[in-house]
Amino acid sequence: MPAWRFYRRRLWRKKIKSWYRDLSDSGALVSRWVMPYQKNAKISFINKNPFPVNIKTDVSVTAYKWDDATMYFHTTYKYEENIKDAKWDYDVTKVAAKDPAAPIDWNFATINGKGVYMGNTLSINNRMNTWYGEGDAKAYVDGEKFPSEFGTGLEDYYNTSWAPVVLYQTPFANATRADNPSSAGLNTFTRTRILDAIPFSNSFSYDMEMLSWDGGVIDAAATTYWYGMPGAN
Repeated sequence: MPAWRFYRRRLWRKKIKSWYRDLSDSGALVSRWVMPYQKNAKISFINKNPFPVNIKTDVSVTAYKWDDATMYFHTTYKYEENIKDAKWDYDVTKVAAKDPAAPIDWNFATINGKGVYMGNTLSINNRMNTWYGEGDAKAYVDGEKFPSEFGTGLEDYYNTSWAPVVLYQTPFANATRADNPSSAGLNTFTRTRILDAIPFSNSFSYDMEMLSWDGGVIDAAATTYWYGMPGAN
């Protein structure tokens, strides 16, 4: 087998092994997110295949004392195709004039209410042949104009650097898919937070600046993990 084909297959097959989630080679998915509920809960699976799928599920349930500080667990999913990924060397002096070469900030989720941001998973279909993730992560708390957390690049947010196209596993940051050494094709990063979780009282918004080496388009799917007080949405 050619070396490049082996490299690609090795990257593609990595499974996630983290603090909150595991996926084994046999297909067993384990989620350790705590999901409090007061009275009842319902678990549903949606099969998007044209054929039946057999699923075996086990759920661990323990007693939980609900109080005024208890929050519900949430995930927010967003998918969009053909997102402009601007070239890194745009003229920053023309941003205010809405220069078409300037990057956009792509919003993962906007939350209203009180809660705690716990991280996200980002999957990219990179339609370019070079690195797509030069943009900065921006976390806005309670309607502020300038973000409380302003990153230094997509790769740094996910706890790595230098335009990564290799897989890695840590308890709170993982790269689980990278189809090509050039970063073209499908790529997946995830990062969850405990000591660096972000609390908010009224609202929260998380954006990623869309910047790349050469400029082009990507498709993106983002899942955001957060806890919210009753009524947060």
